[in-house]
Amino acid sequence: YTGDAGAESISGNDIGANAAGASGLGNANDGIALDDQGSDSVSGANVIVANGRDGIRVTADTSAGDSITGNQIGIDSATDPTLSHAGSVGNAGNGISLLDSTSGVSITQNTIAGNAGAGVLVGSGAAGNTIRKNEIDLNSGIGIDLNAATSAADDSTGDGVTLPTASPGAGGNDLLNQPVVTALNGILSVSYFGGPSSGSVTLDFYTSPSADPSGFGQGRTFLESDVLALNASGAGTFSESTSLASGTIVTATATNLATGDTSEFSNDADDGVV
Repeated sequence: YTGDAGAESISGNDIGANAAGASGLGNANDGIALDDQGSDSVSGANVIVANGRDGIRVTADTSAGDSITGNQIGIDSATDPTLSHAGSVGNAGNGISLLDSTSGVSITQNTIAGNAGAGVLVGSGAAGNTIRKNEIDLNSGIGIDLNAATSAADDSTGDGVTLPTASPGAGGNDLLNQPVVTALNGILSVSYFGGPSSGSVTLDFYTSPSADPSGFGQGRTFLESDVLALNASGAGTFSESTSLASGTIVTATATNLATGDTSEFSNDADDGVV
C-alpha cells in the first residue's frame, strides 16, 4: 500500500505467490493498493496472483504519472510455465481497478488473465487512462470495462459491455467508443463513430484463440496499431487484408492520444477466413 505524495517504485515482487512461483499466498484484500498523488511505478515483472480483491487498485490518484508495466496479474510461472493462460491463478476481483478520480495511468505490456472480475476496470469518475499492448485474456468479466456514471454504488464492480453510441455519456475514460470490427474474405474492416470531431484515434488490434462469451473480446496477443483519422462528425473507416489462420479471433481498442482515454474491446470478429 502506498498513501503519500512520493514517487514509489514496486518491482520484481511475488505477491500472492512465493519465490518459486507457487501460488495461494494472497492477501485478503488487494495485492497492491495505490492511494496517493505521486508518480508511482509498478513494473519489472511483479507476479500478482490469488489476492482476495483486486490485483492492483488505484484510488483517487490524479497525479497523471502512474505506470503499470510488464507485470503478470492473475497468472504465475508455476501453474502456467508457458504463459498459455490455461492455469491462471486469478485475483478475486479485477486484475486492475482505477477508481474515483484516478487519471493519467498508463497500463502497458502486462499479462492480465484469469481474474474473477474484469481484466481492467475504469470506474465512472476516472478518465484519461491509457490501456495498450497488454495480454488480456480469460478474465470472468470483460477485458476492459468502462463503468457508466449510472453504475451501482460499488464502482469496483463492472457494468459489462457499453455499446458505442453517437454521443457517449459520462463514465470511465469518458466512455470512449470502441471500434466496430468485421472480417470478410480475408479483409479486416473497422468503422468508428462518436469520436473527437476532426481528430483521430489509435486502433490497437489483438488476436485470441477463442471468442469471449460476451461477444466482445479480450485480447491475448497484440497484433498492430493504426491511426484512424476522423471527420467532423467524429467518424471514420479503416480496412486492410489479413493473413491470419482460420478461426483466429480479432478484436480492437481505440485510444484518444489527446486525452489518454482507451476504450473497451470491440466485438469479436471471425469469418473463418482471417
